[in-house]
Amino acid sequence: VKKEIFNIHDHNGIRWVFQLRVGLSPLKSHKFKHHFSDTPSSICICAQNEETTRHFLFECPIFNCKRRTLLSKIDHILLLNDLDNISDINKVKLLLYGYEKLNLIENREVIKATICFIRQSGRFA
Repeated sequence: VKKEIFNIHDHNGIRWVFQLRVGLSPLKSHKFKHHFSDTPSSICICAQNEETTRHFLFECPIFNCKRRTLLSKIDHILLLNDLDNISDINKVKLLLYGYEKLNLIENREVIKATICFIRQSGRFA
């Protein structure tokens, strides 16, 4: 998948997206995999699952409100392009990479909504 950033000029936001893309973010599963001494476990603070990219973006109850905001920002794009029923795995790819069938403006909106979610979560602060 091409590492496109869709002309988004948000240094921190793009850095966070790339961290999630390559599995080197502050999420516990990423830090645990790389043996960070401050991360003895990959379990999320919600204690329901490992803190993976998918868990962070779609499952963690701590971010339910912010997730609803994220999804409301992109729902119209998903519906217009018949992507509303894609799997969570494909939605993770969509949120981090965009989608080849979307135009530049739609992909920008998706990535910017993802950046907004990351920022509002405070998880990468």
